Amino acid sequence: MDTKWRMAIASAILNVIQAGTFFMTPTTLIPLIVKDFNAEIALAALPVAVGKLTYVLCLLPGGLFVDHFGARASLIAGFSIVGAATLGYATLVREFGQLVVFHMMMAVGSALS
Repeated sequence: MDTKWRMAIASAILNVIQAGTFFMTPTTLIPLIVKDFNAEIALAALPVAVGKLTYVLCLLPGGLFVDHFGARASLIAGFSIVGAATLGYATLVREFGQLVVFHMMMAVGSALS
């Protein structure tokens, strides 16, 4: 199999994982956020809202990054950031503010990849 096709298939698989992590998981976790952080339901949606805003604001710089460094570097950087943010999300979050920060980090990585 050609290297380009391997890269395309790997990117597609990682993109599906990224979409599930960034776009779908937080909304299904809102009841747990309410419970674990004693947050109001409206406040529990804040990480998702801030993450979406961060994602939109990072799309243009992400495109410039791709133009300057290339698609491969962008994918590697983006998926590395999403991976680090996911790891932090799962292991380091103890306060609500940390949850928001790690979700913003996921948004930056998602915009790059």
